Amino acid sequence: MVPEPGARIQLTMSAARRVQQRYVFLQAELYAVNQKIELNLNSDPGALSPEATDTYLRKQRDVILRKMIGFKR
Repeated sequence: MVPEPGARIQLTMSAARRVQQRYVFLQAELYAVNQKIELNLNSDPGALSPEATDTYLRKQRDVILRKMIGFKR
């Protein structure tokens, strides 16, 4: 059975809990990446490893945000 467009999908309590836990985990990841970006703004650019560069971290943050947006749909 295919739901009608715009129809709400019922989740079991355990599935809803897993979705909520995943969303909270993504929020924590986003916070950690934002903290690293903030630290980079105050550090010497030559001392950063490639995975700690601002560009890399911003791309990582964008991926996390896209995952979070997927939960809102």
